[in-house]
Amino acid sequence: LGRIGSLAETPAEGDRGPGLEIGWLSADNRLLTVALTLPEDADEDPADYADGLIEVARTIDRRRI
Repeated sequence: LGRIGSLAETPAEGDRGPGLEIGWLSADNRLLTVALTLPEDADEDPADYADGLIEVARTIDRRRI
């Protein structure tokens, strides 16, 4: 993804479940983020969604917004 990227897990808090956030600087200097938040009662590990979320980010990065 672009020039620089980060992937961070976010902890569950209040009525919000755990999640993932991807941020990156695109090749044309746009700062973009994509986030996924699971329901508070989710049994899944957010890291299991990392590959899919990265693919979504790549699709967004290729488009002009």
